[in-house]
Amino acid sequence: MDREDTTDLDVTNEVGFDLYRPEWTQFQTHEIRMTSSGAGPFEWLGGLYYSLKKNDWNSFANFYETTSVLTGAPFGPGGSILQPGPLGILDTILGDTSLPPTLAQEQAVRIYFPFENRYRETEHVAAFLTTSYRFQTGWELGFGLRVDDWTANTRDRNATLYGTNTPFLEQGDTEVLPKASVSYFFGGGAMAYVTYAQGYEPGGYNLYNPVGVPLLNPFSKEEVESYEVGFKTLIAENFELGAAAFFIDYTARQFEIQQQIAIGGIVENIINVGDSEQYGVEADFRWRINEYLSLTGSAGWLDAEFKPGAVIVDTNSNLASVDGNFPPWISDYSYSTSIRYDRPVGSAMELHARIDWLGKSPFWFNMENTARNPGYDVFNVQVELDLNEHWTVGIRAENVFDEDHYVDGSIWPGDAVPGTPAPDFDPVIGTLGQPRKVLAEVRARF
Repeated sequence: MDREDTTDLDVTNEVGFDLYRPEWTQFQTHEIRMTSSGAGPFEWLGGLYYSLKKNDWNSFANFYETTSVLTGAPFGPGGSILQPGPLGILDTILGDTSLPPTLAQEQAVRIYFPFENRYRETEHVAAFLTTSYRFQTGWELGFGLRVDDWTANTRDRNATLYGTNTPFLEQGDTEVLPKASVSYFFGGGAMAYVTYAQGYEPGGYNLYNPVGVPLLNPFSKEEVESYEVGFKTLIAENFELGAAAFFIDYTARQFEIQQQIAIGGIVENIINVGDSEQYGVEADFRWRINEYLSLTGSAGWLDAEFKPGAVIVDTNSNLASVDGNFPPWISDYSYSTSIRYDRPVGSAMELHARIDWLGKSPFWFNMENTARNPGYDVFNVQVELDLNEHWTVGIRAENVFDEDHYVDGSIWPGDAVPGTPAPDFDPVIGTLGQPRKVLAEVRARF
């Protein structure tokens, strides 16, 4: 995979300055798998895995129609000219922030100010094996092992500009990740199981230290252990039910924050907040009401909290304890249900209709638990008619009631937004969910 993206980082109408990030990413994976064959009680799957991710950021701020706002910052194409004097912070707001920049402002002399200019690679080389053995008594034992050697490096192209003298760093480790399961298969299609697994996220490097000063700064790997116990059963010929309880224990948990840095501008840093744990239950069912109508649904509840000692650096580079807080972007309960109707119409046509209901409870935008996203419910409807074996027509409506909602979000430093009463204003930015959308479809099969 090879892709290029650009991001407009600021949340203003771009008068006075413009924050911009071109990003290039290349990602490749290779995997060789071998597996057992036959119908014996012993099954296995093994293989080798390799991945390499390359990522290049060149974030910069343009300050319009000025050569004195940031003394000491490079300006001109490519930042080829350095002005004399100490590096300063934006000390004035240019223009009317309710209007877009004029053509004269766009074409005027500007300061080119790079603040995230780095290249990084993450590489994995792994071997894995998964096995299971089914006993005639109904028991089944499973075991798996993955050995993953990883490296992560970052080159800071601003190291010379800021005088950090640390242009390149690399870290890595070899992870041994076991997993195991015990299952029992009852008569009539029911089964129960217990599982255990370990996982991790590799470490890496930020371009700024915890208080926003330029310095290639490491964050460590995140480790996780998970436990689950559950069952699946056929209560009646037309009714299936499953349920599970789980516990997940995180060590050195990684989170991404948007942070105001000491030299001006905003960066995305990954930090190790500390340890956390979460546990919960989930259940799902499938009910075939009659030959035409079926109903499915699922629901889940969880509780989570940061353990003692969990500390973050907030968006404005202040230390804050989050001991006992609920981790962000996690709803404590969620649910979904779907009703489907399938019936022949005449001798050749078939009607398919479906209604989906998805809901989530509120979740926190930040680890300080000061900004909360309200819960939401979304309904989708779909009706299709198979005219024959080759043609289908249909209509689909997503978010029928046009529910406004965020699917994720974070806190943006208020003092980085021109015209805002910093430091008392930290706006929320996030990804809005799909608004109401109605689609008509015609499909042909040959």
